[in-house]
Amino acid sequence: MEESALVVTAATSVLDIISRYRQTEGIFKDLEAETGRCICCEGLFLSLGEAAARFGFDLNGVLARISAVIADQK
Repeated sequence: MEESALVVTAATSVLDIISRYRQTEGIFKDLEAETGRCICCEGLFLSLGEAAARFGFDLNGVLARISAVIADQK
């Protein structure tokens, strides 16, 4: 049975994104270098929007990167 796609929005948790699309983990590692904080360690249970507000990264830019990575895997 094929799994349905997870639509990633600002309300989607970091955990849901990474667990469903493992290839996105690199994006969060890049954000660690950018923000100086590990999003996977400190914000795993936050929504992407909450994480952007807390850690100061560009939400729309990250959403675009995540969407591009997901699209490349299809």
